[in-house]
Amino acid sequence: MLRMPETAAGKQALAELSAQVHAQGVLQQIDRLPCSLAQKQALVDAILHETKAGE
Repeated sequence: MLRMPETAAGKQALAELSAQVHAQGVLQQIDRLPCSLAQKQALVDAILHETKAGE
C-alpha cells in the first residue's frame, strides 16, 4: 500500500525525489549508448539546455 504525502513539504520532497530518480535513469541510459564520451557529454548538455529553455 502506498500513501501519498499530505503536506506541501511532503509533496515537494516526493517531487524532488522523483525528479532525482528520473534523472539517474536518464544518465544510466545515456551511459549505455554506444558512442564516445564526447557525444554523451554533448547529449547531456543539449538536454540541460532544452530543459532550462522550457522553464
